[in-house]
Amino acid sequence: MFKKEDYPMIPYNWSTTDNRPSRSSLNKVVIDIKTTDDHLDMDTDESYILTVPISGEAVLQAETVYGALHGLETLSQLVQYYPERRSYYIPNVPWKISDFPKYKHRGILLDTSPLSWNKLNVFHWHMLDSTSFPYVSKKYPELAAKGAYSPRHVYTAMDIKKIVQYAKERGVRVIPEMEAPGHSTAWGYELTKYVAPLNIAHPKTKEVVYGLIDEWAELFPDSFFHAAGDEVIMQCWSNDTYITDHLQKNNQTLIQLFEEFVLDMEDHVRQKNKTVIVWQEMLLEYHFNLPKDTVIQVWIGSEGVKE
Repeated sequence: MFKKEDYPMIPYNWSTTDNRPSRSSLNKVVIDIKTTDDHLDMDTDESYILTVPISGEAVLQAETVYGALHGLETLSQLVQYYPERRSYYIPNVPWKISDFPKYKHRGILLDTSPLSWNKLNVFHWHMLDSTSFPYVSKKYPELAAKGAYSPRHVYTAMDIKKIVQYAKERGVRVIPEMEAPGHSTAWGYELTKYVAPLNIAHPKTKEVVYGLIDEWAELFPDSFFHAAGDEVIMQCWSNDTYITDHLQKNNQTLIQLFEEFVLDMEDHVRQKNKTVIVWQEMLLEYHFNLPKDTVIQVWIGSEGVKE
């Protein structure tokens, strides 16, 4: 597995004298996985035990395939190249490594570097933002046609399925984040009447958002769904006559309308059997009455965790 051309993988101890046996090698890696269930979620067992002897067979034991993936990554990181012998070796053998994650959720917001090399298991995909709407929606294709950087800079449903499968094969879950109602300038290239940021008073806005949620719920199998809600410029709504007229007609404040939009959006996500994640402003700044099972993600400093 780790051989290069005809060079055997050999454990090598730098402190050993020259009269030691010239070579000893691992001839096999035995992988023992307890279950064939490949479901990947927050509570998936990712532990493993890796035993590497001086010679013979290395043994990797894991409860799930994802623990085995992490164990193989650790094994690959033990292997080093010895240029004088033009061969690979594992220093300081024997090894017995019993490893498991301290945190169930070990992720990044967005990083093009390989997650699996660092044994991260969550890809939090912030796909949409003010500058670009790259998702090619089946129901609303014009959002990407007018909102993406170019026709080449898009993600189709097939692209997303391939990314999700590629991630799963490396033990990584993909959690999508749908930025709404803020970070939505790119939506407005198609929905010109409904962005201020997103016009949360207009029925068309909910129709489109819910339609996109329906599509993403099928494309992303993970049980978590990020509904965002951060960095909303309230002054834009205050200056929008459609919204101010709606508030006056319904005897609402802007915060009440905002909360109604957020809770309705969350409820639609829950109907897809997803747990909702939102950014901290929803609770700590706007004090919305969020359902108790909502996951609050803190990003503005550690003080938010204490609150």
